[in-house]
Amino acid sequence: MTDTAFVRPADCCDGSDEPPGRCMSTCLEAGAAARAELKAKAAAYAAGAKVRDKYIKQSAKTRADWQAQLKRVSSQASEQQLKVDQAKAAKDAVEAEEKAEREEQERVKKEVEAAKQLEASKLQVAAGEQDTTLTERDAGEQHAEPIETGEPSQAEPAAADAAAPQGGTGSALARSP
Repeated sequence: MTDTAFVRPADCCDGSDEPPGRCMSTCLEAGAAARAELKAKAAAYAAGAKVRDKYIKQSAKTRADWQAQLKRVSSQASEQQLKVDQAKAAKDAVEAEEKAEREEQERVKKEVEAAKQLEASKLQVAAGEQDTTLTERDAGEQHAEPIETGEPSQAEPAAADAAAPQGGTGSALARSP
């Protein structure tokens, strides 16, 4: 029980400052209402404390679960990162191999191209020698038998001069049979 002096509402009248019989003492009823209100608040605080304790216990369990999950996810992330690193290494190795193959193909292509050019130049040189031989043979044939075109060629005046009698100035066209 609480002391009535401790719980004294403002409208409490105990009649001590009044003439006798004029004011009835209402302090007990007013105190009972204040005590009931305080008991309700204390019960609410106690219930809140129980809920808070429940949440504290639950939060400790939840925190432990989260930490375990964090460890599990971290280890999975490490494993996945390892897989990613291995995949990158494999990709880099494949790319390096492909690059080497491309470079080898380019090298072979250049060698083939160089061989073709060498062969073409050899053929040109051979054809040039053959052309030179043919040109020399053709030149010899031109001296023997001039071609009549109506215009003198470079070989014709020399051939005409060589074939002309010493005393005359005739042309090769005039002598043709």
